[in-house]
Amino acid sequence: MEKYKEDLKAEVEQFSRKNRLNKSYIRRKLFIWFIRTILTAILYIIFWKHEWVRWTLVLYIPLTIFNLFMIFGFNYLVNRKVKQLNSKIDRINQL
Repeated sequence: MEKYKEDLKAEVEQFSRKNRLNKSYIRRKLFIWFIRTILTAILYIIFWKHEWVRWTLVLYIPLTIFNLFMIFGFNYLVNRKVKQLNSKIDRINQL
């Protein structure tokens, strides 16, 4: 049983070190999001005289906000889950 607990703890720690939780990965994704948003804003300014461009904002703004949430929100949710798993493992170890 102890071996199983140690393996589970090691697996949770390994998962928490993956690229998605890495600070440099988050900074890189945020930088790419920022550049893409700036370029899109420039294109919207250039083509604003066309009416169909205005209608694309209905899709673009929610998708951009969702993408930003995935950069920060996913990391928060995974970190919270890792902490919950670690606390459960610690409680099992206390038994």
